[in-house]
Amino acid sequence: MNSSRLRRRGAFVVLAVLALATSLALTQPANAVSGHGPAAAAAPLTKQEIRHLIGQRSWHPRASKITFSGYFEPDGRVNLMFDEADADVATALKERLGERLVLRAGDSRLFSGGRTSDNTPHFGGAQVAPELAGGKCSTSFSIVLPDATRASLTAGHCFNGFFGLTSGAFNYGFTDPSAATLGEFPIYDMIAIRPLPGHTFTNRIYTDPGSPITRTVIGARTPLVGEQVCTSGAVTKAKCDATVLSTEGIFCQQQSPQGCASETNDLLVFAKPGTVMAFLGDSGGPVYTRSGSSGATANGMIVGGDVLFDAVGNPIPKPGGLVYAEKISNILANFNARVLVSP
Repeated sequence: MNSSRLRRRGAFVVLAVLALATSLALTQPANAVSGHGPAAAAAPLTKQEIRHLIGQRSWHPRASKITFSGYFEPDGRVNLMFDEADADVATALKERLGERLVLRAGDSRLFSGGRTSDNTPHFGGAQVAPELAGGKCSTSFSIVLPDATRASLTAGHCFNGFFGLTSGAFNYGFTDPSAATLGEFPIYDMIAIRPLPGHTFTNRIYTDPGSPITRTVIGARTPLVGEQVCTSGAVTKAKCDATVLSTEGIFCQQQSPQGCASETNDLLVFAKPGTVMAFLGDSGGPVYTRSGSSGATANGMIVGGDVLFDAVGNPIPKPGGLVYAEKISNILANFNARVLVSP
Protein backbone atom coordinates (compact mmCIF):
# COMPACT_ATOMS: atom_id res chain seq x y z
CA MET A 1 0.00 0.00 0.00
CA ASN A 2 1.23 3.37 -0.62
CA SER A 3 0.16 6.17 1.69
CA SER A 4 3.12 8.22 2.63
CA ARG A 5 3.70 10.31 5.64
CA LEU A 6 3.77 13.82 4.30
CA ARG A 7 0.07 10.75 9.04
CA ARG A 8 -0.95 8.72 4.64
CA ARG A 9 -1.61 6.52 -0.87
CA GLY A 10 -2.40 4.50 -7.41
CA ALA A 11 -5.84 5.58 -8.84
CA PHE A 12 -8.34 7.08 -6.41
CA VAL A 13 -10.96 4.36 -6.07
CA VAL A 14 -13.18 3.13 -3.30
CA LEU A 15 -13.75 -0.59 -3.23
CA ALA A 16 -17.26 -0.53 -1.82
CA VAL A 17 -17.05 -4.00 -0.28
CA LEU A 18 -14.72 -6.93 -1.05
CA ALA A 19 -16.16 -10.38 -1.80
CA LEU A 20 -15.01 -12.83 0.80
CA ALA A 21 -14.17 -15.84 -1.34
CA THR A 22 -11.26 -17.96 -0.22
CA SER A 23 -9.28 -16.83 -3.24
CA LEU A 24 -9.89 -13.15 -2.49
CA ALA A 25 -7.16 -10.73 -3.55
CA LEU A 26 -7.23 -6.94 -3.58
CA THR A 27 -7.77 -5.53 -7.05
CA GLN A 28 -5.83 -2.83 -8.86
CA PRO A 29 -6.78 0.65 -7.60
CA ALA A 30 -8.44 1.48 -10.93
CA ASN A 31 -10.91 -1.38 -10.59
CA ALA A 32 -13.93 -1.48 -8.30
CA VAL A 33 -15.09 -4.68 -6.69
CA SER A 34 -18.25 -5.05 -4.69
CA GLY A 35 -19.75 -7.80 -2.60
CA HIS A 36 -20.88 -8.54 0.89
CA GLY A 37 -18.94 -9.66 3.91
CA PRO A 38 -20.05 -12.18 6.47
CA ALA A 39 -23.23 -11.62 8.37
CA ALA A 40 -22.95 -8.78 10.82
CA ALA A 41 -23.08 -9.49 14.52
CA ALA A 42 -26.36 -8.90 16.30
CA ALA A 43 -24.85 -5.91 18.07
CA PRO A 44 -22.65 -3.95 15.63
CA LEU A 45 -19.34 -2.75 16.99
CA THR A 46 -19.21 0.86 18.10
CA LYS A 47 -16.67 3.24 16.64
CA GLN A 48 -14.65 3.00 19.85
CA GLU A 49 -14.66 -0.79 19.61
CA ILE A 50 -13.50 -0.63 15.98
CA ARG A 51 -10.65 1.68 16.97
CA HIS A 52 -9.69 -0.76 19.72
CA LEU A 53 -9.75 -3.72 17.34
CA ILE A 54 -7.56 -1.93 14.80
CA GLY A 55 -5.20 -0.73 17.50
CA GLN A 56 -4.76 -4.18 19.03
CA ARG A 57 -3.51 -5.64 15.68
CA SER A 58 -4.83 -9.04 16.76
CA TRP A 59 -6.83 -9.80 13.64
CA HIS A 60 -3.80 -11.14 11.67
CA PRO A 61 -0.20 -12.15 12.54
CA ARG A 62 1.18 -9.51 10.14
CA ALA A 63 -1.21 -6.73 11.13
CA SER A 64 1.50 -4.91 13.09
CA LYS A 65 4.06 -5.09 10.26
CA ILE A 66 2.31 -3.36 7.35
CA THR A 67 1.25 0.10 6.24
CA PHE A 68 -2.43 1.05 6.09
CA SER A 69 -4.44 4.25 6.28
CA GLY A 70 -8.01 5.44 6.10
CA TYR A 71 -10.80 7.23 7.91
CA PHE A 72 -14.24 6.91 9.48
CA GLU A 73 -17.06 7.82 7.12
CA PRO A 74 -20.02 9.92 8.37
CA ASP A 75 -22.21 6.79 8.52
CA GLY A 76 -19.80 5.12 10.97
CA ARG A 77 -18.08 2.73 8.55
CA VAL A 78 -14.29 2.69 8.49
CA ASN A 79 -12.65 3.12 5.07
CA LEU A 80 -9.13 1.64 4.91
CA MET A 81 -6.46 1.26 2.22
CA PHE A 82 -4.12 -1.75 2.11
CA ASP A 83 -1.42 -2.75 -0.36
CA GLU A 84 -2.44 -5.54 -2.73
CA ALA A 85 0.37 -7.69 -1.30
CA ASP A 86 -1.40 -7.52 2.06
CA ALA A 87 -4.76 -8.83 0.81
CA ASP A 88 -4.73 -11.59 3.43
CA VAL A 89 -4.39 -9.06 6.23
CA ALA A 90 -7.20 -6.93 4.80
CA THR A 91 -9.44 -9.96 4.35
CA ALA A 92 -8.90 -11.02 7.95
CA LEU A 93 -10.04 -7.61 9.18
CA LYS A 94 -12.99 -7.72 6.79
CA GLU A 95 -14.03 -11.02 8.34
CA ARG A 96 -14.13 -9.29 11.72
CA LEU A 97 -15.91 -6.09 10.68
CA GLY A 98 -18.08 -7.16 7.74
CA GLU A 99 -19.95 -4.30 6.11
CA ARG A 100 -18.59 -1.85 8.68
CA LEU A 101 -15.29 -1.96 6.73
CA VAL A 102 -14.82 -0.46 3.27
CA LEU A 103 -11.57 -1.64 1.65
CA ARG A 104 -9.43 0.09 -0.96
CA ALA A 105 -6.30 -1.13 -2.72
CA GLY A 106 -3.38 1.27 -3.09
CA ASP A 107 -0.31 2.77 -1.47
CA SER A 108 0.32 5.52 1.04
CA ARG A 109 3.41 6.97 2.70
CA LEU A 110 4.47 9.56 5.23
CA PHE A 111 5.45 12.70 3.32
CA SER A 112 8.93 13.25 4.70
CA GLY A 113 11.46 14.11 2.25
CA GLY A 114 11.85 25.89 -0.51
CA ARG A 115 11.13 27.61 0.78
CA THR A 116 14.55 26.26 0.96
CA SER A 117 16.53 29.03 2.69
CA ASP A 118 14.31 30.53 5.37
CA ASN A 119 16.12 33.00 7.63
CA THR A 120 14.85 34.61 10.83
CA PRO A 121 12.11 35.64 11.46
CA HIS A 122 11.09 32.17 10.32
CA PHE A 123 7.88 31.49 8.35
CA GLY A 124 5.71 28.40 8.20
CA GLY A 125 5.89 26.34 5.02
CA ALA A 126 9.70 26.45 5.05
CA GLN A 127 11.87 23.47 4.20
CA VAL A 128 13.96 22.12 7.08
CA ALA A 129 16.48 19.31 7.43
CA PRO A 130 18.77 17.92 10.15
CA GLU A 131 22.13 19.65 10.49
CA LEU A 132 24.09 16.48 9.79
CA ALA A 133 22.04 14.27 7.46
CA GLY A 134 18.50 13.09 6.91
CA GLY A 135 15.30 13.71 5.00
CA LYS A 136 13.72 17.10 4.48
CA CYS A 137 10.33 18.15 5.80
CA SER A 138 8.28 21.35 6.12
CA THR A 139 7.24 23.63 8.97
CA SER A 140 3.67 24.70 9.65
CA PHE A 141 2.52 27.42 12.05
CA SER A 142 4.13 29.30 14.91
CA ILE A 143 2.64 28.74 18.36
CA VAL A 144 2.99 30.27 21.81
CA LEU A 145 3.86 27.71 24.51
CA PRO A 146 2.73 27.88 28.16
CA ASP A 147 6.00 29.57 29.17
CA ALA A 148 5.17 32.38 26.67
CA THR A 149 8.00 31.40 24.33
CA ARG A 150 7.44 30.90 20.62
CA ALA A 151 7.91 27.66 18.73
CA SER A 152 7.40 26.37 15.23
CA LEU A 153 5.96 22.97 14.32
CA THR A 154 6.69 20.03 12.06
CA ALA A 155 5.63 16.39 11.80
CA GLY A 156 6.82 14.08 14.57
CA HIS A 157 7.78 11.28 12.18
CA CYS A 158 10.24 13.65 10.48
CA PHE A 159 12.44 14.31 13.51
CA ASN A 160 11.39 12.07 16.38
CA GLY A 161 13.83 13.30 19.00
CA PHE A 162 16.23 16.21 19.56
CA PHE A 163 17.61 17.53 16.24
CA GLY A 164 19.27 20.75 15.17
CA LEU A 165 17.54 21.94 12.00
CA THR A 166 18.63 24.11 9.09
CA SER A 167 16.78 25.69 6.18
CA GLY A 168 19.22 25.86 3.31
CA ALA A 169 22.23 27.85 4.45
CA PHE A 170 20.46 29.16 7.58
CA ASN A 171 20.03 27.69 11.03
CA TYR A 172 16.36 27.22 11.88
CA GLY A 173 16.06 25.82 15.42
CA PHE A 174 15.99 22.54 17.31
CA THR A 175 13.23 20.02 17.93
CA ASP A 176 12.01 19.57 21.49
CA PRO A 177 9.97 16.41 22.21
CA SER A 178 9.47 17.51 25.82
CA ALA A 179 7.15 20.33 24.71
CA ALA A 180 4.36 17.81 24.02
CA THR A 181 2.04 17.28 26.98
CA LEU A 182 -0.25 14.48 25.75
CA GLY A 183 1.97 12.26 23.60
CA GLU A 184 4.64 11.94 20.94
CA PHE A 185 4.83 10.16 17.58
CA PRO A 186 3.06 7.98 16.56
CA ILE A 187 0.18 8.80 18.92
CA TYR A 188 0.51 12.44 17.87
CA ASP A 189 2.45 13.10 14.67
CA MET A 190 3.84 16.47 15.70
CA ILE A 191 6.90 18.00 17.34
CA ALA A 192 7.79 21.54 18.44
CA ILE A 193 10.80 23.45 17.11
CA ARG A 194 12.49 25.85 19.53
CA PRO A 195 14.34 28.92 18.21
CA LEU A 196 18.09 29.39 18.45
CA PRO A 197 19.52 32.51 20.14
CA GLY A 198 18.96 35.49 17.86
CA HIS A 199 16.20 33.72 15.95
CA THR A 200 12.43 34.02 16.22
CA PHE A 201 9.26 32.70 14.62
CA THR A 202 6.53 34.90 13.18
CA ASN A 203 2.87 34.54 12.19
CA ARG A 204 3.41 34.25 8.46
CA ILE A 205 3.37 31.25 6.12
CA TYR A 206 4.66 30.84 2.59
CA THR A 207 1.83 30.59 0.04
CA ASP A 208 3.68 30.89 -3.26
CA PRO A 209 3.53 30.38 -6.22
CA GLY A 210 0.20 32.23 -6.30
CA SER A 211 -0.64 35.67 -5.03
CA PRO A 212 0.01 36.61 -2.31
CA ILE A 213 3.25 34.69 -1.85
CA THR A 214 2.85 34.84 1.96
CA ARG A 215 -0.16 35.10 4.24
CA THR A 216 -0.56 36.31 7.82
CA VAL A 217 -2.03 33.83 10.30
CA ILE A 218 -4.98 35.48 12.04
CA GLY A 219 -6.56 32.59 13.94
CA ALA A 220 -7.16 28.85 14.21
CA ARG A 221 -10.10 26.57 13.48
CA THR A 222 -10.58 22.86 12.75
CA PRO A 223 -12.59 22.50 9.51
CA LEU A 224 -15.69 20.35 9.13
CA VAL A 225 -16.50 17.63 6.60
CA GLY A 226 -17.43 19.24 3.28
CA GLU A 227 -15.43 22.41 3.85
CA GLN A 228 -12.45 23.34 1.69
CA VAL A 229 -8.83 23.82 2.74
CA CYS A 230 -5.43 24.76 1.32
CA THR A 231 -1.99 23.19 1.81
CA SER A 232 1.45 24.75 1.52
CA GLY A 233 4.24 22.22 1.93
CA ALA A 234 7.76 23.19 0.88
CA VAL A 235 7.77 20.79 -2.10
CA THR A 236 4.29 21.01 -3.60
CA LYS A 237 3.76 24.59 -2.38
CA ALA A 238 0.36 26.27 -2.09
CA LYS A 239 -2.67 24.39 -3.40
CA CYS A 240 -6.27 25.19 -2.51
CA ASP A 241 -9.87 24.00 -2.73
CA ALA A 242 -9.41 20.47 -1.40
CA THR A 243 -12.58 19.10 0.22
CA VAL A 244 -12.49 17.64 3.75
CA LEU A 245 -13.78 14.05 3.55
CA SER A 246 -13.35 13.05 7.18
CA THR A 247 -12.17 14.39 10.51
CA GLU A 248 -11.45 10.88 11.83
CA GLY A 249 -8.54 9.71 9.71
CA ILE A 250 -6.23 6.82 10.59
CA PHE A 251 -2.62 6.43 9.41
CA CYS A 252 -0.22 3.61 10.21
CA GLN A 253 3.14 3.70 8.43
CA GLN A 254 5.37 0.62 8.43
CA GLN A 255 8.58 1.48 10.23
CA SER A 256 11.67 -0.76 10.17
CA PRO A 257 12.33 -2.86 12.15
CA GLN A 258 9.36 -2.57 14.49
CA GLY A 259 6.59 -2.46 11.88
CA CYS A 260 3.44 -0.47 12.56
CA ALA A 261 2.93 -0.98 16.26
CA SER A 262 0.62 2.01 16.72
CA GLU A 263 -1.34 4.27 14.40
CA THR A 264 -2.10 7.97 14.43
CA ASN A 265 -5.83 8.66 14.80
CA ASP A 266 -8.23 11.60 14.61
CA LEU A 267 -6.72 13.11 11.46
CA LEU A 268 -8.16 15.42 8.82
CA VAL A 269 -8.55 13.67 5.45
CA PHE A 270 -9.03 15.69 2.27
CA ALA A 271 -8.50 15.58 -1.49
CA LYS A 272 -9.08 17.52 -4.70
CA PRO A 273 -9.86 15.51 -7.87
CA GLY A 274 -7.00 15.62 -10.37
CA THR A 275 -4.72 17.68 -8.11
CA VAL A 276 -1.61 16.73 -6.13
CA MET A 277 -2.12 18.53 -2.83
CA ALA A 278 1.05 17.22 -1.14
CA PHE A 279 3.97 14.84 -1.63
CA LEU A 280 7.20 13.62 -0.02
CA GLY A 281 8.90 16.52 1.78
CA ASP A 282 5.61 18.29 2.55
CA SER A 283 5.17 16.63 5.96
CA GLY A 284 4.81 19.31 8.59
CA GLY A 285 3.48 21.88 6.13
CA PRO A 286 0.46 24.05 6.98
CA VAL A 287 -3.16 23.28 6.20
CA TYR A 288 -5.12 26.50 6.20
CA THR A 289 -8.16 28.42 5.01
CA ARG A 290 -7.76 31.70 3.17
CA SER A 291 -9.11 34.74 5.00
CA GLY A 292 -9.55 37.85 2.88
CA SER A 293 -6.81 38.87 0.49
CA SER A 294 -3.83 38.21 2.75
CA GLY A 295 -4.92 36.30 5.87
CA ALA A 296 -4.89 32.62 6.78
CA THR A 297 -6.71 30.58 9.42
CA ALA A 298 -4.67 27.65 10.72
CA ASN A 299 -6.50 24.32 10.19
CA GLY A 300 -3.83 21.67 10.68
CA MET A 301 -0.51 20.16 9.58
CA ILE A 302 0.28 17.74 6.73
CA VAL A 303 1.55 14.32 7.78
CA GLY A 304 1.00 11.88 4.89
CA GLY A 305 -1.03 10.79 1.91
CA ASP A 306 -1.54 8.69 -1.19
CA VAL A 307 1.27 8.04 -3.65
CA LEU A 308 1.93 6.03 -6.82
CA PHE A 309 5.09 4.14 -7.74
CA ASP A 310 7.00 4.21 -11.01
CA ALA A 311 8.35 1.16 -12.86
CA VAL A 312 11.41 0.89 -10.62
CA GLY A 313 9.55 1.39 -7.34
CA ASN A 314 10.15 5.09 -6.69
CA PRO A 315 7.22 7.02 -5.22
CA ILE A 316 5.61 9.60 -7.52
CA PRO A 317 2.75 12.06 -6.87
CA LYS A 318 -0.84 10.84 -7.13
CA PRO A 319 -3.32 13.36 -8.57
CA GLY A 320 -6.49 13.33 -6.51
CA GLY A 321 -4.90 11.29 -3.72
CA LEU A 322 -5.94 11.59 -0.11
CA VAL A 323 -3.92 13.81 2.22
CA TYR A 324 -3.84 13.29 5.99
CA ALA A 325 -3.23 16.08 8.49
CA GLU A 326 -3.13 16.62 12.22
CA LYS A 327 -5.98 18.91 13.33
CA ILE A 328 -5.04 22.31 14.72
CA SER A 329 -7.26 21.58 17.75
CA ASN A 330 -5.20 18.49 18.60
CA ILE A 331 -1.94 20.34 18.01
CA LEU A 332 -2.86 23.14 20.39
CA ALA A 333 -4.13 20.68 23.00
CA ASN A 334 -0.97 18.57 22.86
CA PHE A 335 1.29 21.57 23.40
CA ASN A 336 -1.13 23.46 25.66
CA ALA A 337 -0.48 26.33 23.27
CA ARG A 338 -2.18 28.97 21.14
CA VAL A 339 -1.51 29.92 17.53
CA LEU A 340 0.72 32.96 17.13
CA VAL A 341 -1.26 35.80 15.54
CA SER A 342 1.20 38.67 16.03
CA PRO A 343 4.52 39.40 14.24
